[in-house]
Amino acid sequence: MASLSDIQAMFSAALAQHEEKLEAKLVARDDVIEKLMEWVNLQDASLKTGKKKADGQKVQPGSSQLNRTPIDKGKALELRNHQHPPSPIAPPL
Repeated sequence: MASLSDIQAMFSAALAQHEEKLEAKLVARDDVIEKLMEWVNLQDASLKTGKKKADGQKVQPGSSQLNRTPIDKGKALELRNHQHPPSPIAPPL
């Protein structure tokens, strides 16, 4: 039977490997998002300069309150509760 220290070492190695895989996925996702934003001309200055927060995390585009548009909750509720009449065209058989 494996000792407690062996089991702990296996878990540590597995977690480190999983962490590396997740980091690689995040980097790939960030690259795709950056390319898509450039494609639609929405490139954020923080992504170009690679700005980071004090704790080392990258600044997310659109994270400031100034970039958000207010939501008209009354209109959203009205649209959600709106019932559409049935379509006059029957589905094909």
